Parts: sequence; structure tokens; C-alpha cells
Amino acid sequence: VDTNASTDVGMAKASFTQALAEGEVMTLRFVTVESAGGFSFFGRAGISLYESGNEQVFMGGLGVFPVEWGIGGSAIGSSQAFSTSITAEPQTAVFEYTFDTGDWSFDVAGQTLNGTATAELAFNEVGIDSESNADIAVSSIDVTMTPEPATMSLLALGGVAMLRRRKH
Repeated sequence: VDTNASTDVGMAKASFTQALAEGEVMTLRFVTVESAGGFSFFGRAGISLYESGNEQVFMGGLGVFPVEWGIGGSAIGSSQAFSTSITAEPQTAVFEYTFDTGDWSFDVAGQTLNGTATAELAFNEVGIDSESNADIAVSSIDVTMTPEPATMSLLALGGVAMLRRRKH
């Protein structure tokens, strides 16, 4: 999707088949390139995560100069930015969020930002978003939701206990 080539007002959204839930970690991986319309410091362009229609997290160009990767949104609090510029070369960005704790990390080109956001956000939509004079082209988005490691350990222990009980 290229927001510069879109007839919409710079927004494309998709709903998840299931919202993020207790004991899960969401990984959002996307590949982006600078749009034919170009990035500008007069507007933002990137990927947004929503909970029940409300934007909670935004990743991309934050609409400031120089045009660099950043993360913000009501769940994150104050915006943070990388020194990595958004370029015409393909770049892979990875965002991880732990439902139970709100811990998050955002990685682009080997640089990582992390922090703690609002916990227990049941993300259920992703959007490609652009405002004003900024555009973004996204070639792929992949979202996976997996049990967090502590949950997996508890499940494994429960399975061992069940097997042990069956033998006796």
C-alpha cells in the first residue's frame, strides 16, 4: 500500500481475527520504503495500532525534521525517535508488545527503543496512516500473537504434572 497513490485520505485499516489477550505477546513486523510522494516533516506517516477504534501506538515518521523513525501514541506516552532516517531503501521494522505488562520494543535497522506502555491493550486493528505532506509505502505487514514465555512454562509444567499423574 502506498498512501501517496491511494484515493483514501491517507488511511488503510485492517482488523485482526482475534484481539490480543491475557498472557500473549504481539509481534508486528513490517517492511516499508519511502513513497513516491516522499516523507516530509510537515506530516507523519507510518503504522498505527488500534484498540476498539482508538489509536494507541504509532510507528514511523513523526512529522519532525530530520525525518527519522520514531514511536508515539497515547499508550506510549512521550514520543521517542531513532537517529535512523527513513529512506528509499526497504527497511524492516519490528514492534513487540507484552499484554500483561505493557513492555514494548521497537527495532529498525539494528537500533532499538523500548519502554513500558499501558498494559492490557487488546489491539485489534492495524492501520497504514499518513497526514498532510507525508506518505509511506508498506510492502508487507505480519502480526503474530504468541503466549508469553512465562505462560508457556506454566503450560509445560502442567503437562508434566498430568503425565506424571497418569503413570501412577
